[in-house]
Amino acid sequence: MSEEEVQEYEEFIAYTPKRFQMIDGDIYQMAKEYGTIISALNEGNKSVKEIHDLYKIPGTKKHTKTLKTIYRYMDILEKADLVKVAGYRKYTKKRATEKLYCRTARVFFNRDNQQKEYWYTSEEGQEFVKSVTHVIWSINDKPDDPPPELNKLITEYMMEGQEQANKIIEKITSDEKLASILDKHKLSHIQTLLDVSSLIQTILEKDTREKLEKIIKN
Repeated sequence: MSEEEVQEYEEFIAYTPKRFQMIDGDIYQMAKEYGTIISALNEGNKSVKEIHDLYKIPGTKKHTKTLKTIYRYMDILEKADLVKVAGYRKYTKKRATEKLYCRTARVFFNRDNQQKEYWYTSEEGQEFVKSVTHVIWSINDKPDDPPPELNKLITEYMMEGQEQANKIIEKITSDEKLASILDKHKLSHIQTLLDVSSLIQTILEKDTREKLEKIIKN
């Protein structure tokens, strides 16, 4: 146990993360690139030393990153508006204080997802859709290759699903009552909630189930 872990301290917090924040795709990718830090901050405010310890090699006192590197990472993330100084921690027996960092928002939404539905018509997107089509066809015990119309229908369905997800995100970020409901859930559950909600809403918006059954069951 370190000296700081046994010392008493008091925390002074001036900033609390927002519920939701829309960020551009390149910033969203940065959040994923520094996922170790971003994910850890979802658990609560952390000092640079605590963040440095995220990179500690198990069973040793060594780290895969230097403390200087962690300071650089935090500077990058702060400039990208992904993290913020929430306040500071003051130890009873030490004069110096240490900054505490937090995420700027509890949940980040990728603003570029507003165009993601069109990704399904790209070459990469179509390869993904074809894989989904083959999985659906296979679990229904079909021996031959799936028909082109099934691939087309699943493409339309997934595009509609992404459009519904965008509508739900817009609703979440603008509806206080709905936002307060989501506050009750873990971060991972919010993403699952979004996925399930968009799936159900897609079925409600389009006559997809009947069309899929007509192709698959015949």
